[in-house]
Amino acid sequence: MPKVCVVVHALSHMHHYAKSNMQNMGINAGVDLVEHSLEFSNIVKSFPGVKALKGVSFHAEGGRVCALMGENGAGKSTLFKCILGLLNQFDGDILINGKNIKSMTASQLAQSVAYIPQIHSAAFGFSVLNMVLMGTTAQLKKFGCPEKKQCELALDALKMLGIEHLASRGYSHISGGEQKLVMIARAIAQQAKILIMDEPCANLDFGNQIRVIEDIKKLARQGYLIFLSTHDPDHALIFADQVMVINNGSIKRYGRPDEVLDEKLLEEIYGIKVNLHEIAQSGIRVCLPSVGRRRG
Repeated sequence: MPKVCVVVHALSHMHHYAKSNMQNMGINAGVDLVEHSLEFSNIVKSFPGVKALKGVSFHAEGGRVCALMGENGAGKSTLFKCILGLLNQFDGDILINGKNIKSMTASQLAQSVAYIPQIHSAAFGFSVLNMVLMGTTAQLKKFGCPEKKQCELALDALKMLGIEHLASRGYSHISGGEQKLVMIARAIAQQAKILIMDEPCANLDFGNQIRVIEDIKKLARQGYLIFLSTHDPDHALIFADQVMVINNGSIKRYGRPDEVLDEKLLEEIYGIKVNLHEIAQSGIRVCLPSVGRRRG
């Protein structure tokens, strides 16, 4: 079988495997999918000699996975840092559930937004349970210690992702895929409903990528707003509900993957020739590089 056909067949299987598994997941039908929202209104952020964000505006609601795409240096990290309150000297407004983050304390922001980093290395030999417990810090008083409620939240988060059996294991002794799920569990224990994920599938093998994505989709169906960055067009095409393409500090396109992503745009972003193929009888499109044909 030709190489392209093998890849397309594998991606088709990946989609149907993920879809069937998600249909078997328990979904909380009582969650208001529009309760949690994130809105940027004309955000401009400058650094000495460069304007990193140029009038960025968008609105995203709970119950969706929004994939942020763009080449390195396009402004994705700056956008995330603004949401997380790590960069607060910017023009424009960011609203979380209708409230301006400039009026929110660090604790209030932490109760609304959680961050899952691309890579996390524990400096000490913490257990998995202790790593997840750290997500409850915003719920504690100054110098407070986790109590029964926080321990229950941490255990519930581990159970939600099916990794409760790892609770007593050392965080540094589990696999990369398991560590990623632990970081997601920590965000769940934080009880924030907007999750910011920096390339959640980076450095994971194919199987762990699918497992992580399945859990991300499950959270979205439970009402969470998932805002993640990715450099893999197939993740956006197959699993995202919305895609935002950022280029040179500005939003180039924002909408449904099938409306936003085309060959011309992907070639412009990544500087290589690509082909989008539709998998027969599924309506799913996948992205394959035209090997050996570089732009220019």
